[in-house]
Amino acid sequence: MPGGEVEHLPFDSDRALLDADIVIFEPTLGVHLPEKTYKGKPSFDENSSFRIQRHLAHWRTELRECLDAGKLVVVFLSRPVNVFFRTGEETITGTGLDMQRVNIVKPASSYDAIPRDWKVRTRSGREISPAGDLGFLATYWTEFGPSSAYEVTLTGEFTHPLLKTRTGTSLVGAAMVSGALVEIRKTLRSNVDATPPPEWAHAPEYELPQETRLYAQILDCAERIEELRAQRSTLDEDLREAGTLRALLYARGKNSKPRCLRRSTFSDSPRRTSSTPSRSSMENIRHLASTFRTSLSSSAIRYCSFTGERCAVVFSKDNEIQWSAASKDFSYDVLRFGDLDPETYAADAFSGKALPTEMRTAPLEAWIEDEVSVRAVVQEDSMPMPKLNAVLTLLWLEEAYEDEEGDY
Repeated sequence: MPGGEVEHLPFDSDRALLDADIVIFEPTLGVHLPEKTYKGKPSFDENSSFRIQRHLAHWRTELRECLDAGKLVVVFLSRPVNVFFRTGEETITGTGLDMQRVNIVKPASSYDAIPRDWKVRTRSGREISPAGDLGFLATYWTEFGPSSAYEVTLTGEFTHPLLKTRTGTSLVGAAMVSGALVEIRKTLRSNVDATPPPEWAHAPEYELPQETRLYAQILDCAERIEELRAQRSTLDEDLREAGTLRALLYARGKNSKPRCLRRSTFSDSPRRTSSTPSRSSMENIRHLASTFRTSLSSSAIRYCSFTGERCAVVFSKDNEIQWSAASKDFSYDVLRFGDLDPETYAADAFSGKALPTEMRTAPLEAWIEDEVSVRAVVQEDSMPMPKLNAVLTLLWLEEAYEDEEGDY
């Protein structure tokens, strides 16, 4: 773009457009389309649906405010991206074993980002001719007209048709006037000579009762708009903070420093203690599963797969270990089959004992079948799954590091 003072904004930007003198907009969804389809069109999951709809609403509001302010808005009429979004609602079909939950979806388009009362139809071609006086577009058309093509045709009422197909049956380019410019246009076209009001007509004593009521309503609307903007700003901040939970799925532990544990922290054969490390617990896994609508087991496995910490997840059923999954840095093999050691908190769950609500130190040999280091400590957080008569356990492995005094 000539001039140098040009700023490109991505689709997911929350930037306002009123600072711009000229806005050039291309309707898009700004994302890779999902492989899942519905009726032959891409269908987004619930999280993506609400996020993209929020961005579409943002640009629709910004473009409307620019038009109302009389700014020049140029829209490149690219091929529309038609998709389906989830509404967040669902219905249940069938009964018994055939019962299924069906997500309710609705159609959407990249053109939903444009405030409009006209429609587009996907049709492409290269034969374009002027529909009349091109006005501000004349210079552009003289230079770039022969190499231009169209991807949609327009249907609706336009103040200034600009470009049409070769046969002249369909519009492919038009200009519209909005905001204060519309009022000027109406005044110029009216048959009544409007006289500008004198200064005394603006005095408060000449204000009509209806004007007073309308001014009060306008002020009330303006205050509510400010309140809504502040509310949106707060919600945007809450949304960013809520998104930090995803960091638990991919965060690495490179910047964390190893803790120095004293010899008094454990013995050669450590029993269970109440020390609670600052670690992610099963409660975090539960939160991840709830947020992303996944099972506890799969959430725990994914967590161990992506984290840089030394952790493992173990699934036990009927007091026997069924399977386990560990991070690549765990260093030891977890017992994958056989009865649970009675010294584990998981075994306590099958005995009907109440479990602690946070991580606790467990005997290392109760979970590790390899020859273990005396300086290793395992932290256990087990969560009963009564309906399955099972227990899901999260283990954290820690090594004691020698401090400056030679202790561990």
